[in-house]
Amino acid sequence: MKRSLHRLIFSIVFVLLTILSGDGVLGSVQNEPAEEELHAVNERLKRAEDLARLGHWEIDLADGTIMFSDSVLSILGLSDKYITSEEFEQLLVPRFVKPRQIALKRLIEEGEIYDMEFQIKSGNGVILDIHSVGEYNRETNTVFGTLLDITERKAAERALARTHRRDIYIGVFLLLSLTSIVVALAVNIRNKKIAQARLKRNAKRNESLIHIFHKQTDTIAELAEFALSEAVSLTNSAGGCLCLYDEAQETFTLEVSSASLSLLNLKGEANPMLAAAREKRPIVDNDFRPGIVSRIVLIPISEKDNVVAVIGLVNKENDYTADDISEVSSMMETVWTMIARKQNSLLLEAEKNRLHTTLLSVGDAVITTDREGLVELMNPAAETLTGWFAWEAQGEPLERICSFSPGVHPIRHVLNLGRKFNLNGGQILRGRRDTRCEIAGSIAPIIDSKGEITGAVLVFRNVSAETQRLEQINFLTHHDQLTGLRNRQSFLTKLRQLAKKEQQPLSCLSLVKKDCRFRRPVS
Repeated sequence: MKRSLHRLIFSIVFVLLTILSGDGVLGSVQNEPAEEELHAVNERLKRAEDLARLGHWEIDLADGTIMFSDSVLSILGLSDKYITSEEFEQLLVPRFVKPRQIALKRLIEEGEIYDMEFQIKSGNGVILDIHSVGEYNRETNTVFGTLLDITERKAAERALARTHRRDIYIGVFLLLSLTSIVVALAVNIRNKKIAQARLKRNAKRNESLIHIFHKQTDTIAELAEFALSEAVSLTNSAGGCLCLYDEAQETFTLEVSSASLSLLNLKGEANPMLAAAREKRPIVDNDFRPGIVSRIVLIPISEKDNVVAVIGLVNKENDYTADDISEVSSMMETVWTMIARKQNSLLLEAEKNRLHTTLLSVGDAVITTDREGLVELMNPAAETLTGWFAWEAQGEPLERICSFSPGVHPIRHVLNLGRKFNLNGGQILRGRRDTRCEIAGSIAPIIDSKGEITGAVLVFRNVSAETQRLEQINFLTHHDQLTGLRNRQSFLTKLRQLAKKEQQPLSCLSLVKKDCRFRRPVS
């Protein structure tokens, strides 16, 4: 629209200048009032151009001279009314030189209207935005045109464009911010739902673990069966199977399964549970055997990189996911700890029973104590020698059950120093009812795998009869069985001892022999 207005103004100016410069008009003006009226018209035209920041120019194509009106000179800040085309192109911003030359060429050769906008450096160094329109006159071989200063308009347009771009940027920023907020809210809602689902699964898993902890079971099979039922319930499965695995032998040592899984005939190398144990990774197949087992998940349970069990679950209403594997794995790791503890407890109980049976069958007296020296176990032989029943002595200090004389009770020596103490002959055991007997044996510390003393074991036997037999043998060796007197061997031994004591030879001793009963001579 602005360009159309510019063209209209250009046409009016062009017509007026043609009329005013024509030979007929100027030649016909003879009087002074006409000249004054012409001058007034020119002044009004110049004032109109100044107000509109509009001027005209004319190019003489013969010599390339450009003529500027006073308004153009005022706009461009120039003083020379006539300049060459080269001088004018030096004033143009370089990127507009070539487009102007092309526009003038098309005007002259093709009759295309010259209408363009360009930037030019004014006389005071300011860059101006100019809109110029021109027409070619073939008769005079000149190009006449107008020049309109659109610097303010362009500045306003650029400011408006900047404002528009700023508004676009702000709009985009607000849109992105709103999108980010919506996405953040959606992610937050999604994460909240995931967290709630995870909390729900964790609560359900913890509830299953509590049920397992509180379940009273006597065997590992019962514990495994109950743990399997809880895993089936945790994943909403129809059934399952739990097998304990011996990795060294690559065989299952225990298998418990629900009734629904008995439909499967998974034996030998085709057993997918064996494949899961060998590969040491979960196997999920949500299209396993349509019609029988549609979905199946097999999860190996490991301890220190060794597969110790495999649990299989089947026929969940929807597909098995990683969450199912995570929940079941976490629960079964705890269950395996309970199974291993149960196994150790059963082994320990069996070992304790064997030890108890062994102690009860030993002929020597055996008493075991804890770290404080309190009685834990007594066998019947110890009951006989001490006069205490095992159930009475349990928890009592060993010093009270059996005391020795003379000296301090050796149990303290053993527990404090961790060294074995031998009970040699001459140790007298005082029983509960002040019975006494000579004993022999030893007290040894009980040391665990960490090298710490956890108790002591006392093994002893009654040697009173043995002592009496030894004394009798010794008496018969040196005395006559019939008379009870010392025999010749004992007599000679005694004489040698006396001779050695008096440091005198045997020949210096006098000996008087006589039969006291006068029965026979003494040889």
